Amino acid sequence: MFQSVTDTRIHATARSAVGGESISPVSVRSAMRRLTYDPWAAAAGRQSVPRIFLRRLPCDLAQVRRTAQAQQYFVAMMLPVVLRANEIISLQRSMLRAAPDTRAIREAMWQLDAENEEQLDRRFDVMPPSLIIALAAAETDWGRNYTSSRGLFPEALSAPSALPPSVANAANGLRHAHHADLLGPVMDVLHGLNTARGGEALRRERARQRKRRKLDGYRLALLLEQVQALPQQTVSATLYALEGGALSRLDAAQLDAPTAIFH
Repeated sequence: MFQSVTDTRIHATARSAVGGESISPVSVRSAMRRLTYDPWAAAAGRQSVPRIFLRRLPCDLAQVRRTAQAQQYFVAMMLPVVLRANEIISLQRSMLRAAPDTRAIREAMWQLDAENEEQLDRRFDVMPPSLIIALAAAETDWGRNYTSSRGLFPEALSAPSALPPSVANAANGLRHAHHADLLGPVMDVLHGLNTARGGEALRRERARQRKRRKLDGYRLALLLEQVQALPQQTVSATLYALEGGALSRLDAAQLDAPTAIFH
């Protein structure tokens, strides 16, 4: 899933080959040796984010005592994965808009009302990298508390990305699953944010940002307290991570250009 996305629909098959590489580092040092980029330089437009995606966080991240150092490592590891998840969402959104038979595609394959654009926005909308990384940082203390039994994101915001909103809402979110890699939980939290109960104000703000073509994770984080079932403690911790880590700067970062795209 990191290296390509293949979508088969009623009228066509689209494949996006991105030339990326997924790795499972055994240590923080080996992960940073492979990534070799500065996320803050990427945020300032001085370089792009490499297409090197971690399947998991290294175990010795828990041994990093200095918070500033843990922040640097965690952001560098998570940013490519979050940008890749947004790229997949954008591809799916483009396919839906370009589908020759919109009604059949939406109703048969995506459980969307062909006449309701709001449903498209709820299911397929990107989120600022700063917000996603801050949520994970708040839940796991910058990855230092992340284990196989502890999820990367709050349970209230994890919803199965392959299911329609009605199913996710009926299940009241998704309990932490055993994902094959980091991309799985990121996709689930994106879907959870897009379909969360009480998240209307958040979705309106995201639509406004899309029209202006300028992401702002901090503005969206201020609206998290309206999302039902999300504890205030989590909201406060997310805002603290955004501010303390200056994560809003990451919202301008971009992945390296894909090697090729086939339609």
